[in-house]
Amino acid sequence: MKVLSLNVDCFIKFINAKLIIMSADTEMNRKRSISHFCLILFMLATCSISQVQGQTNKQVHNSEQTKAYCQAISEYIKAVYVAGVSRPDTLFVGKNTDMPDIRLPNVIEGINTVLLTSEIAKRKLTYRKSLVYLNVVGWIEPRKSEFLIVRFNEFKPQHNCTIHFKRNAQTKEMELEKLTFQYPYDKK
Repeated sequence: MKVLSLNVDCFIKFINAKLIIMSADTEMNRKRSISHFCLILFMLATCSISQVQGQTNKQVHNSEQTKAYCQAISEYIKAVYVAGVSRPDTLFVGKNTDMPDIRLPNVIEGINTVLLTSEIAKRKLTYRKSLVYLNVVGWIEPRKSEFLIVRFNEFKPQHNCTIHFKRNAQTKEMELEKLTFQYPYDKK
């Protein structure tokens, strides 16, 4: 909405400047009006370019964040669901306040994934016998990333998984550096 209002404001300034040029009564006023008109055209072009660059940078930033979160969830799945461990049909991933505005793919490592708030997950638990819910928090930096995944079964915490990634200097891709589990919760 902000982009649209800026473009409308710039367009109105453009029309006003053109009207001033057309209504200028002397040659000197016309020249002054033309210079104002050129300045407004320059500002209009600058506004549009910066808005497009801002949107592109945000999209790239979101795609990098999405890729990082997907990679963390993927590594978690590979570590937890090794041979012989039954896999859930769906992993519910919590959309918490610390998570950036991202969209996850419908399937990660062959398991359906659904991004939802904890309130919606609680409602789902009323008609589902079991629910595997991951709360994912990430710290993404250019050279390294760290994720903390807390797994809940029926909203009872089961374990914490800490995942560290480091950027490979040659491939420029994030690679798994370390993955650890902690079990600080009672099994009651």
